[in-house]
Amino acid sequence: MPRKLKKPTTKSLADMVLRALRRIEKDRAFAGWSANLPMQEGDSVAFNNSFLFRRGSKTSKSPYYLVAPLGRTGRLSAPLSILEPSQAQNVDFRYVPKRQASPALAALDDSIRDQRDKLGTIVFALISTVVEDRRLQLPFAHQPFETIALDSNGPADVALHGTEVVLRSTEDEAALWAAFGVECGGVGVSPDDKMKSAFAKALDDLETQASASLRLPPTNARTTTGVTDNILRALRLQKRLYAKSLKKYQAARGDDSRRTHFNEVLRVAYSFSREAATLLDLIVSICDLKPLVLWCTIDRHFAMSEALRALPWTRSKNKPTMANYVNAIGDSRNRAFHSVFPFEKALHFVLPDGALDGAELRLFSEFGSKSHANELTYNDKELVEVLTKFTRTRVRPTPDSFWVKNEAVMAAMIALFAATNDLLKDLHVR
Repeated sequence: MPRKLKKPTTKSLADMVLRALRRIEKDRAFAGWSANLPMQEGDSVAFNNSFLFRRGSKTSKSPYYLVAPLGRTGRLSAPLSILEPSQAQNVDFRYVPKRQASPALAALDDSIRDQRDKLGTIVFALISTVVEDRRLQLPFAHQPFETIALDSNGPADVALHGTEVVLRSTEDEAALWAAFGVECGGVGVSPDDKMKSAFAKALDDLETQASASLRLPPTNARTTTGVTDNILRALRLQKRLYAKSLKKYQAARGDDSRRTHFNEVLRVAYSFSREAATLLDLIVSICDLKPLVLWCTIDRHFAMSEALRALPWTRSKNKPTMANYVNAIGDSRNRAFHSVFPFEKALHFVLPDGALDGAELRLFSEFGSKSHANELTYNDKELVEVLTKFTRTRVRPTPDSFWVKNEAVMAAMIALFAATNDLLKDLHVR
């Protein structure tokens, strides 16, 4: 049953932002950054608005940066402000001493009200609920039938309604064909091989074209069946499987046992990283376009970047890169599952003199010609072209510490997704 909620106020959202910044303030990285700075009451800290390496991002960074002053105790305090500098900030934290010329700042409360009005509706797709209410009907011209339909609310796995075949799902072809045969027998129809082939094709077509509705939840209640809720359940299950497999790998004795458990670690890590990276890209873009979402969850974004940065592979000087993370796991997984040839280096075939007899270079061919293009020909060229198709899996060594620390990356991603999900549910309340 949906739980009734109160609409969050501007003050409650501002308090949420301050709590998020104070959690960053307690982090070891922030403490290390501020340790040698002469920070005192009245000074400020400007926080970055994107902590992950952004190569390939479809959106640009938001121009707004959170600024927090230091209070009498030396801690970050209210009132918070928003800075829109002329140049982007590319460091996590920037020290702004009070003696420095004060930049033009906007009050956080005013910015929250402004950005809240700009949230729109599309952003709430992440908390919308999947509703199986779309019926799909396709031609199925096999006497006595004319159409076949997919209806998730159908009366049975297979039902015959006059000239229409109605299916509740397309998941198990063999079981559905058997049930279809039973239903046909009840109306005096004997399915033949031709109908069986058409039935199989219809299942493929129905599966390809099937759809469901995505509906916004009520604005006065909180549900637990939204898109991100379901994704979170799946990711949490994957994380539990990963932790279990990692423990088995660490405890295993013997090469075969270790290989078996390590392959499971790779399988789960690969699946998790690919799916989570897609959702992370979406959330980063949402934060670019709807900065209020970032302000309220900024601590989770920072924790995510720190978890990535802690991995023993980062090749970016300033920011961790999600692409490198996914590639590192993918390379290890491909190496384990797809590498058959026992070569770890490129091979240079040292040819004796005369091996490429008959070499001839064709030039100035007619433009656009494919059959008589410019090319170098020589004896056994076709064989060379076949040989050059052999490649090897890329090798990127990943120490065991990578897989141990990867558990923290998975946890940080889930925490970020959950915080974003909860915030969007709060912001949707009217």
